[in-house]
Amino acid sequence: MPILIFVLEKAAEAFGAKAAEIIISEVVEGLAARISGDLFRKSVEEICARVQKIIDDAFFERDLASSRSITRRFFEFENTRDFEILDELYGESTTIIENLMPKVNSWEGYLATVQLMAVALLVIAGLSEKNADYKKVLITRGKYYSEWVIPKADLIVQLAEQSVTPIRAVLPESLGKDYRIYDKECPIDKTKACYAYQYAFFDLWRNYDSAIPLHEHTGTSHYYISKYWDGKIVTPEFDEKDPDFRLARKLAIQSTSEKREAFLNKRLNEANKTRSEIIRVCQVWNRV
Repeated sequence: MPILIFVLEKAAEAFGAKAAEIIISEVVEGLAARISGDLFRKSVEEICARVQKIIDDAFFERDLASSRSITRRFFEFENTRDFEILDELYGESTTIIENLMPKVNSWEGYLATVQLMAVALLVIAGLSEKNADYKKVLITRGKYYSEWVIPKADLIVQLAEQSVTPIRAVLPESLGKDYRIYDKECPIDKTKACYAYQYAFFDLWRNYDSAIPLHEHTGTSHYYISKYWDGKIVTPEFDEKDPDFRLARKLAIQSTSEKREAFLNKRLNEANKTRSEIIRVCQVWNRV
């Protein structure tokens, strides 16, 4: 389970129970051992790993630098039991969240804001140990955040759907064609040249320019080898409608299309799981 979902769930469970006991024993002790350090950044990265995207460092530096400090100081509460820390974090976290909510237009921003909301709810749950009135604040904030989170959960899936390009030919030497004729003898037939189809799709959540082609098909064409100085040239003596030539193209397109579909479906499955889990946890607040 992604950490932010775990934290959200624990914040909801904290209502009506000993909030600090749940926060400290189950969240701090349970997560600190494997997270150590900046929980906010690590937890968002864990979710991104599920859908195979790395969050850009500049995103944090530009928009969410303060939230890292909030999360770090929240876990200092476990050692100090200084409720003044929670008082400070309550004001800071709610202010940052209010500033972020109208600006979110990417799935990175959405998940990061959800994470900060989870931490803010834990802060409020901690304050409720000292002042029972914060339990009312916890319910109000939990429902308020859930009302914002749930409608935007589809953003995760929508952007996952757009993260993979359609397949296309990737042979820059082909001069507008989707195949390449090799200027060397074909190992299959010494009287013919080799040709190749090469199609690919690209993952826009990674480096677009360095995407690796996922398929290459090589066969034989009706191009005959002729001697020309010390090298070779090929003389076209075939029709592109030739059945063998067209079959090679069909196989290349089919193979790459199948790989693209499998790749995208895997990503969509993970995105849908994350979406469903976030919605499930947020719905807890509608029952309190």
